[in-house]
Amino acid sequence: MATIQKLFFVFVSLMVFAIGAAVYALYSAGQFKTITPMFNGHCVAIENIAGPEDIVLHPSGNYAFISSDNRRKTADGQPVAGAIFLYDLKKPSVEPINLTPEANIDFHPLGISYFQGNDGHGTLMVVNRQSVSPVVGNPNKIELYDWKNTTLIHRKTIEGALSPNDIAALSHETFYVTNDHGYLGNLLASLEAYVPLPVGVVSYYNGSAFKEVASGLHFANGISLSKDRKTVIISETLGQRLRVYLREEESNTLSLQQELDLGTGPDNISLDQNGDIWVASHPQLFSFLGHAADASKYAPSQVLRLTKGAAGQLVVGQILLDAGDLISGASVATPIGNRFLVGAVFENKFLDCSQ
Repeated sequence: MATIQKLFFVFVSLMVFAIGAAVYALYSAGQFKTITPMFNGHCVAIENIAGPEDIVLHPSGNYAFISSDNRRKTADGQPVAGAIFLYDLKKPSVEPINLTPEANIDFHPLGISYFQGNDGHGTLMVVNRQSVSPVVGNPNKIELYDWKNTTLIHRKTIEGALSPNDIAALSHETFYVTNDHGYLGNLLASLEAYVPLPVGVVSYYNGSAFKEVASGLHFANGISLSKDRKTVIISETLGQRLRVYLREEESNTLSLQQELDLGTGPDNISLDQNGDIWVASHPQLFSFLGHAADASKYAPSQVLRLTKGAAGQLVVGQILLDAGDLISGASVATPIGNRFLVGAVFENKFLDCSQ
C-alpha cells in the first residue's frame, strides 16, 4: 500500500510540474495578453505577394525590395519558387514587379539587405532559406545580386551558414548574418522553435569565410546596422529582446553594449532617417506558430519604434497593435517618412501604411 501511495504521489507531482511548466510557457509566450487593436493611421493592403517576410528600401527612397516565398507549400513538401519583388513607392497603385521570374523551386528568400557603393553600384543580398530547421544535405545559402538598370543579376552563391535568417550588408562582398538554430537535422533542431535554447549566433563573412562574432542568443532573428556602421542591433525572438553591439571596424568583432527586454517576440529590424529603430513583433508566440500551420488561424501583429531618450537610453513606443485582422504574424516594418510598409511571414499581402 505504501508503494502505491508513493507512486501516486510521484505521478501527481509530475502532473503538477507539467501543468505548471505549460502554464509558464504560455504566459512567457504572451498567450494570456489582452490584444487591444491600436493604430492611429490608415493602411492599404497590397495583395498577391506570398509571404513578404522582409522589406528593404533602395537608397533613392523611390522603391522597395520585398522577399517573397510561399512557406506553407514548402513545409507541405510542395515548394514553389520564391521571388524578389520591386515596389514603386511613388506609384503604389502599380503592381509590384517580380525581379526574379526565372528562379527555380530551390529559391526561398527570407532576410534581405541592400548595399550601395559610392559609385552607385548596388548589391542585394538574399538569405535563401530551404527549410525551417537546418536539414542534412539541403544547405541554406546566401545569394548575391548586382542591381543594374532596374534589373537583378545573380552574381554569387555562398554556403556555410547553418541556419541564416537575416543579413546586414557591409560591402558588396561582406556581411553579418544571424543564425537562428544551432542544431542540424535532429530532434533538438525541431525543439528550438518552441524552447528558448541559447544556441543562436551571429557570423561575419569576410568575402571568403564565416567567423562567429556573437553567441548565446535565443533564436537570433533580425539584424541591422546603424547609419554610421558602428552599432549592430539584433533581435532575439524567443528571448523577447534586442541586443545592441558595438562593432570594431577593423576586425568586425562585436561587443555587447546593451540588452533591452521587450516583452514581445521581435522579428526584423529597420532604421529610419532619424536613427529610430522599428521592430515588427509577435506578441503571442504560440499564436504565431498556430498561424504558421493553419492560415485560418490569426496571429497578432505589433510594430514598435525605439527612440533615444535624453540620457541616451532606448525608449519603446508602440505604433501598431493588431489582433491579426489587418495582418497576421507581421515580420517587418520599414519606415519611409510618414509611411511604413508591413510584411508578414505567411500572409499573401503586405501593408502600405500612413500615420
